[in-house]
Parts: sequence; structure tokens; C-alpha cells
Amino acid sequence: PAGRKPISGRGAMSGMAPASDNVWIGDLPPDLSQDALAEVFAAYGTVTSCRVNNPSQPGRKASALVRFASVDEAAWVVQNLNGN
Repeated sequence: PAGRKPISGRGAMSGMAPASDNVWIGDLPPDLSQDALAEVFAAYGTVTSCRVNNPSQPGRKASALVRFASVDEAAWVVQNLNGN
């Protein structure tokens, strides 16, 4: 649905792989800065690193990887923010 951001942590919800402290976030504004990304997700846990992947073509969305201080924090973000 429009306006919903995909969020996934490797195995955090699927049970197919070990849970990770690294979360992939998609459907982000193309001009999002790394500082803004870190500030947003710091509200949900301790962000130890993050990286914005700028869109490869004009008109596309950005994605990002956010690493949290623990697997539990990352899993909480995936479980509670996925699709919102």
C-alpha cells in the first residue's frame, strides 16, 4: 500500500535464518540523509551504524541499512514498524 515502508531484518520474522541486528528499510525519500535516517531510527533503539543507498535512477526511492546495538532492538523494529 502507498505510504508504507518495507522493513526487514534477515530472519527476524521468517525464521529461515538467524536473527540479525541489521535491518533493511526500503521505499525511503530519495533525498534522505544519513544523519536524518539515524535520527529517525534512534527513537527505536541504539543505532550503531547506518547507510543510505541512494536510488540508481531519478524518480526511484532510496533504501537503507540500519544496524542496532542488539538483535532484540532490530527484531522489535521489524515486528513493530514493518509496513508502517
